[in-house]
Amino acid sequence: MKKAISIISIVIAIPILLFLLLMLSGYGEGYCYFYPSIDTRYATGYSEKAFQTITSGMTRTQVDMIMCAPLGVGTNRDATVDYGYTCDGKSWIGDFAWFGRSVQFSNNVVVSITSRIYYD
Repeated sequence: MKKAISIISIVIAIPILLFLLLMLSGYGEGYCYFYPSIDTRYATGYSEKAFQTITSGMTRTQVDMIMCAPLGVGTNRDATVDYGYTCDGKSWIGDFAWFGRSVQFSNNVVVSITSRIYYD
């Protein structure tokens, strides 16, 4: 009887362990369901709540008043200025999907807001 319980336990445990390893491996920029932001680096002082209040038409000064300093500032091909508040590469245990958060400005006015998951 003990042997039957032991075999059943192993048969149940192996698929569960394989599933957990797959979910935590980050293979192919996988989404980590247990810790979704596992591979997202955030700007110091970043707040998702504050980011969600940004709307098109706001000025750069208004964004600067409600947000922390971005991780990076760059100029896109279309001459818009990009404030990046997150980036990839936080996790040391694998390569996972990450949350991209950025704001694009044209003439110091918000023209688009990026809030998405990247699998790259």
